[in-house]
Amino acid sequence: MSDEQPEESRPMKPEEARAQEAEFFGVATGYDYDIGDGQTWTLPYPRYLPPKMRMRYLEHLRVVNEDLDQEQYDHPVTGKRSKRSVFPLRMKLAITKENPKGLIDEDEMLCVALMGQETYDRFLAAGGVPGQVQARWQLMNRQMEERLRRDPQFP
Repeated sequence: MSDEQPEESRPMKPEEARAQEAEFFGVATGYDYDIGDGQTWTLPYPRYLPPKMRMRYLEHLRVVNEDLDQEQYDHPVTGKRSKRSVFPLRMKLAITKENPKGLIDEDEMLCVALMGQETYDRFLAAGGVPGQVQARWQLMNRQMEERLRRDPQFP
């Protein structure tokens, strides 16, 4: 009898395990963007956000939820008057030369939350656009959904 453990049960470093999981599921652990001057920024698969980035993302979600404008409406089933959030979110910021209206939208807020302002500015200067981040996450999630759909053995 061999003392070797099957690969699935041997201890692994978290980074190694993430790579193995991503390979198994057929998704990338993240997507690298070239932000100029030989630097890259990695957008992780949503489940693989590092702790600090995850905290900024969760704070972003909290702020978005709190700061959405509310409107009154009649619930279509109960007929009761209720409040609901109004989309799209647009936050008022300081008016600057670059942002004469002083507005920022949901995609920009997400980018700043994940990247930080300095990296986001570099991302824009390199030709990036705010909607790319959300679009890439949607693509990553769709790849995972398709993988799960293709394999009847998955729970």
